[in-house]
Amino acid sequence: MAEISSPDAITPAEIAKKIEQLGVTKANMPLHRTVILSILAGVFVSLGSIFYFVALAGWNGSYGVGQVLGGLVFNLGLALIALNGAELFTGNTLLSIAAVQRRISVGKMVRNWALVWFFNGVGALLMVGLAFAAEHYTGGGGLVGLKVLSVGATKASLPFGVVFARGILANIFVTLAVWAYSSGKTVVDKIAAMILPITGFVASGSEHSIANMFFIPYAILVKSTSVATMPGAPIEKLYALDWGHFVANLIPATLGNIVGGALFVGLVYWAAYLWQEPAQSEAGRKAA
Repeated sequence: MAEISSPDAITPAEIAKKIEQLGVTKANMPLHRTVILSILAGVFVSLGSIFYFVALAGWNGSYGVGQVLGGLVFNLGLALIALNGAELFTGNTLLSIAAVQRRISVGKMVRNWALVWFFNGVGALLMVGLAFAAEHYTGGGGLVGLKVLSVGATKASLPFGVVFARGILANIFVTLAVWAYSSGKTVVDKIAAMILPITGFVASGSEHSIANMFFIPYAILVKSTSVATMPGAPIEKLYALDWGHFVANLIPATLGNIVGGALFVGLVYWAAYLWQEPAQSEAGRKAA
């Protein structure tokens, strides 16, 4: 797109075209770059999760205030992705716009989703191992570990349908954050635009598949420590902290994230701003 000289935020119609072109770029990115940037996104989301656990360790105040506080600090992960450059599966569900515009094939879209999802998981699991080796869970005399167990066990014990619905909600929030972030022209604009949607996603207790690749495996490891026997441990839910329940959570969370991002946000904005619009020539696209 041509550089817009106005200091005002980019309009939603311009954002739709911008994200369409970004989808083309992402779908055609060299394999090594996709892999590296996807691992980094998993790492960045995990850093936000680590911050989240520390912020809420031992929290005894209002549930709502605690959820908002957790959401605010979790913004670290998405801010690192947005500003430092990384490929996050949930944000990449917006490739649906480029696909319905026939700028990329459905096969390329799905290939990108699969690669990014898998290597986001690699990054998250690397951080699980690092956080566990660093004994991050012992912070506050084990209060951090208790929060890890509580969050992981709660997520792993949810029914399929609930996780699926929460997965939709999660990626409505996240992709709207991507959309809002794309309207900004400065670092301050971009971060300010994404804070409320990301905070809302976390505060609402929604299910983000990539965050869950850190939350639940980390809790599974912490379950094997003395923290699991401390007063306040979620004894009645610890049964769910195993790899079978992790996979059972990951499947509906991933499917819900696809529906929330690709359909509820991507295709809705495509219909609003790009559907039946005059096709832009390839020369025009290169000039833009």
